[in-house]
Amino acid sequence: MKKIIKTEGTKTSVGSFMIYDDKGNDVEDENGNNAWDTYEEAERVLKGERRMNLIEKEVTLENDFDSNAIVNLANEHWNGWVNPYLTLEDSRRFLDFRVKNSEGEEVEEAKEEFKEITKKHSFIFNEKKYFYWGGCFIWSYK
Repeated sequence: MKKIIKTEGTKTSVGSFMIYDDKGNDVEDENGNNAWDTYEEAERVLKGERRMNLIEKEVTLENDFDSNAIVNLANEHWNGWVNPYLTLEDSRRFLDFRVKNSEGEEVEEAKEEFKEITKKHSFIFNEKKYFYWGGCFIWSYK
């Protein structure tokens, strides 16, 4: 059962409304948004179907890490960079790549991000589970 929750704000943010399913995964709207300013906006998304326009593409992170991915054309880019979804296997490869190419606190940060993303940011497509790795990495199409 999906439910709407109100997040706490900070000194610079009033918080937002988010939707979670019974497994603790957050729900996105057709544009890839997972937080709304009002309860009514979140309720509209909760009542509607999550529409995604998915394509399979190969992506690269600065030509240093390549992967097959799923991309939602309704939320294709963030700041001009591609928003890919990777399988668990490719997500683990990406973690290994990040750990190998990081030092100090960056290693722990990569491990924590992996845990958070693989715990919450997923969906099933063609009987495979995919995880969202967009929104902060500089991915492009291969």
